[in-house]
Amino acid sequence: MYDVLIVDDEEDIGDFLCQVLEQIHLKGKFVVTGEEAVRLVDEHDFKLMIVDLKLSTTMTGLDVIQKVSERRPKMKIVAMSGYVDMGMKQQAEKFGVIDYLEKPIDLRTEVFLKKVGTLLGSEEKGTGD
Repeated sequence: MYDVLIVDDEEDIGDFLCQVLEQIHLKGKFVVTGEEAVRLVDEHDFKLMIVDLKLSTTMTGLDVIQKVSERRPKMKIVAMSGYVDMGMKQQAEKFGVIDYLEKPIDLRTEVFLKKVGTLLGSEEKGTGD
């Protein structure tokens, strides 16, 4: 089973994404702070991290991405945000972000599942239809 780490300061989004991941038989772990995300990456072998670029905690999404990519250079990282400027996008890509999700995700559940399935090579599991 794949483990997906979700980092977002909005609990409803994190909980929603964990529930959606279950549709393709993936287990999501949700945290609200960058510090907790970095600690968990040191303790667990997550295959994918989905992180909000606009965290309102002491660490920004870019801080989390940079620290995680230093610790786990092969981990796949997807950034999400309602708004990303080109400078932020380029910086995130420099730190290893391989894809982006636009918020609100609840309106794009099918797209989210397909993207995660493709990134983790589990597309054949379908989208729960």
